[in-house]
Amino acid sequence: MLKDAEKKPSRFEDGKETPSNAQVVGLSLSFCVRDIMDGEVQEQDVIQIISSTYARSPQEWDEVIARYKQNYWHVDPTKGEEICRRLLVAGKILQPRVEGHEGPLGHQIDQGFYWLSADQVAEWKKQQGWK
Repeated sequence: MLKDAEKKPSRFEDGKETPSNAQVVGLSLSFCVRDIMDGEVQEQDVIQIISSTYARSPQEWDEVIARYKQNYWHVDPTKGEEICRRLLVAGKILQPRVEGHEGPLGHQIDQGFYWLSADQVAEWKKQQGWK
C-alpha cells in the first residue's frame, strides 16, 4: 500500500485509474513509459504517446533516452529504454513540436493526469487547437 506522500496522481482526466483492456493515449513520454514499466498500463493498450520531446534524428533520440533513463527510469533504465524504443519503432510516439505545433500543454500533469482514454482524444486535441 502506498503512503499518501507516495501516491501518484490519477492518471486519467476523469480521475479514474487506468481501466483494464482500454486503449489509451499518453501525454508524457517519461511518465507513461514509467507506468508501463510499473505494469500500471499495458504496452499493447497504448495507441500513441503525444510527447513534448523534439528529437529529429536517431542521435537526438539517443540523447533524450539517456536523459530519461537517468531522471525518470532510473529504477530500471534498460527496461525504460527498451519500452521507449519499441514505441518509437512502432510509430507510437507523436512529437507535435517537430511538426510546428505546441507539445501537450504542461503535460496536463499539473492537473493530475497524463493519460487519455481513446474516447477522450478528439476532444482533447480540439482543446489544444489541433486538427
